[in-house]
Amino acid sequence: MPFLRETRAVGRDGYVQWERGWYGVSWKHAGQTVEVQADAETVQLWLGSERLAVHPRATRRGQRLTAPGQWDGLPTADGRPRREALASQVPTVEVQQRSLASYEALIDSAVSGFEVLR
Repeated sequence: MPFLRETRAVGRDGYVQWERGWYGVSWKHAGQTVEVQADAETVQLWLGSERLAVHPRATRRGQRLTAPGQWDGLPTADGRPRREALASQVPTVEVQQRSLASYEALIDSAVSGFEVLR
């Protein structure tokens, strides 16, 4: 049911653990309690009526999904600006699966069409 929410604490690292994965919110929410609302494809993190982040659902145990701008404004120990991530994680793409018989039928029809042209 998409309207049910569960409460979770935001860790010091800015991640919320829920089911299989870890879902990021801004580091400014570390130590706060948020609500997790999920459906089959996404996980939303809420603080009251404010939606903090929307993530694709984790596809493997322990997967960490970082929110865009999760570390923005976080001071570093030496005062230098924090470097931006060079890559971001993309959710797994579902691929349609067919039996090999459908490909055999397609090849057979192409081959028989080719023989007619000879």
